[in-house]
Amino acid sequence: MAEIKRGILGGLSGKVGTVVGANWRGKNIIRVVPRKSGKKPSQLQLEQRSKFKLVSNFLQPFNALFSRYFGADRGLKSKVNLALSYHLQEAIEPQEDGFAIRFDKVVVSKGSIPTVPMNSVTVENDSLNFAWTSAMASGLAAATDLLTVVLYEKQQKIMRIFERVVSRDAAGFSTPLPEGFDAANCVSWFFFSNERDTECSTSIFLPMAEGN
Repeated sequence: MAEIKRGILGGLSGKVGTVVGANWRGKNIIRVVPRKSGKKPSQLQLEQRSKFKLVSNFLQPFNALFSRYFGADRGLKSKVNLALSYHLQEAIEPQEDGFAIRFDKVVVSKGSIPTVPMNSVTVENDSLNFAWTSAMASGLAAATDLLTVVLYEKQQKIMRIFERVVSRDAAGFSTPLPEGFDAANCVSWFFFSNERDTECSTSIFLPMAEGN
């Protein structure tokens, strides 16, 4: 991959012969079109492709959150790239017919703000209810930190984000269960971000309480 810094042609966009031009993170770059191989892929290559497709499709709705809350960029790797790399390594489990996402290993945000002990997550009369202990764990936590909840319906593979809905000192959050969501098939994650939305906590996974 090469960067175009000067030249009478300026930036190049699209394919020209064996070269592809694009603007990537504010830089005009060119790269060689990869050659097609007639070699049959190995079993390991097929597995890697299957994992990549599974994780990429699952994470796509999360990318807007990742770009803001998944740690910090590292060199040429964006927060979205780092999230993809993490989940490929840590959040997949093999099954008889392929691979599956380990929801308890999914991380929505990474940060240094303390979280809270979540006492319960229940669904009553089609209302989703979260209750936590609001005591602050350290000076990095503030009563004005705002809660974000990500709700995922596993069977239908649909997601709903409740972003920065209530402050830490509210000690609870309730909302109608979204239409089409079956509580028995739902999991969730939550985290807090500060009032200026510049720092966050690392997300916590929450399965739905049984029998609710």
